[in-house]
Amino acid sequence: MNENKRRHVRIELPAKVKLIHPDIGEVVLKTRDVSDGGVYIMCDNPGLLPVGSVVQMQVISDDVEMPIVAAKIVRNDSQGIGMEFEDQ
Repeated sequence: MNENKRRHVRIELPAKVKLIHPDIGEVVLKTRDVSDGGVYIMCDNPGLLPVGSVVQMQVISDDVEMPIVAAKIVRNDSQGIGMEFEDQ
């Protein structure tokens, strides 16, 4: 029996992202992996914002202005923050 209950396949993807929230301002962090449903962000301070917080997130690119998307923090652990993309 498969114990993985994820709805979306995760892909390892290290990329710089900017998180934007009134309590923290703008913070640049790096992703570990991404899926159609969300993203995992590496963070030395995973308690940066509490679970349930909604942030604005933007991938940082030198080539193109990336869109800003909303994401909700769904878990914190010792390595970072698990986030689920919000419906726009």
